[in-house]
Amino acid sequence: MTEPDRAWIVLGDVVDSREIEERDRFELALDALLRHISEEYERDVIADFDRLKGIDEIGAVLGSVRSLVDVRRTLTLGLHPERVRLVAYRGEVNDLSAETVGKMDGAGFAGAADELGRIEEQGLTFVISGLPMEEEYVSTVFNLTDHVRSRWTANRVRAIRAYDRLGSQVEAANLLDVSRQAINQHLTSDSVKLVRQTESVVDDSLQNLSVTTDAEDFLLRD
Repeated sequence: MTEPDRAWIVLGDVVDSREIEERDRFELALDALLRHISEEYERDVIADFDRLKGIDEIGAVLGSVRSLVDVRRTLTLGLHPERVRLVAYRGEVNDLSAETVGKMDGAGFAGAADELGRIEEQGLTFVISGLPMEEEYVSTVFNLTDHVRSRWTANRVRAIRAYDRLGSQVEAANLLDVSRQAINQHLTSDSVKLVRQTESVVDDSLQNLSVTTDAEDFLLRD
């Protein structure tokens, strides 16, 4: 019998999804966002981000958490003002070659689901399990940045998303039909700078991990 591989199982659910009124529109937007994330961070993705249960649950399998900060930021900004709980859990996956995350199974999925239920009970939005470093530190940082971002206005989120995509304040301003000064005010606000700086520290820590996983080896296979 083939031994299961160990990979990073990512499970999430949309907070208070039953209260979303335009569910069809949200579903289309969620699908587009998940495709974008899977393509943008494909170097670390084994099974693409996908919906598992309507708009209520999403999942993916990663070979590495190097892109986790960027994935989380893209997901939270893309879904704003809706919020999403997310778990990154390193555990056993029986068949990494399965076509989609929905066709994969293993003990790791049960562990990830348990963690997702736990943070829902605690009113949190993120947890990571399986790091060779202080997991509580990383999880706390993600929860704090999620909380700060959830309080940003729709205009601020649109400005940040436009700038992140275009890389130019002038182009972002033209796209949103606002002044460059308005874009700059959003990007240089204290809360935005603090979130960026905080995430940068965590990102550096994740980039410097010296752990090689079975799943990372899988990503290098032909």
